[in-house]
Amino acid sequence: MGESKITNLIKNLAEIAIKNNWIKTYNKELDYFCWSKVNLSKDIREIKISQEVLFYLNLKGAFEGFGIEYLKNNFIEHNPRYKNLTKLFTEKTDEGIFTIPPKQEKKVAKEFEMLIGDITKDIYQENWENERPPEELERLLSIAIK
Repeated sequence: MGESKITNLIKNLAEIAIKNNWIKTYNKELDYFCWSKVNLSKDIREIKISQEVLFYLNLKGAFEGFGIEYLKNNFIEHNPRYKNLTKLFTEKTDEGIFTIPPKQEKKVAKEFEMLIGDITKDIYQENWENERPPEELERLLSIAIK
C-alpha cells in the first residue's frame, strides 16, 4: 500500500491531535467519543471512514478531528483492554458532555495513543483488507467537502 494523503492522515491521527491541542470529549448518553478542535468550523462535514470512526473535515479540506461511535458498547467490547477508558471522563461541560480534567491528561496520554493505534488498525483492516484502495477514500473525502 503506497502512501497517500488519507493513509498519511490515518497513520498520524494521534500526532495531529496532540500537536493541535485537540480536546477529548465523551457523550455518555450517545456513547460517542470525540477528539477534535475545541470549536469545530460551522461548515464541518462528518465522513464515515469505517464502521465506527468518523473524520471531521471543513469545506476547505482541513482535518479538524474524529469521532468514534459506540465507544463503550462496540469498540471497547471488541477491545476490552480499554474497559476503564470512559471512566476517565469525569469533568462535565455546560453541554452535558464529559472531558478529562486537565490535571489527568498527561497521566492518560499513553492510553489514548494506544487507542489511536488500535483505531488505525481497525480502519486499515476494514478498508484495505477488503480491497478498498486508499484512492477510493480520497475520492470520498473530496466529494464530501465539495
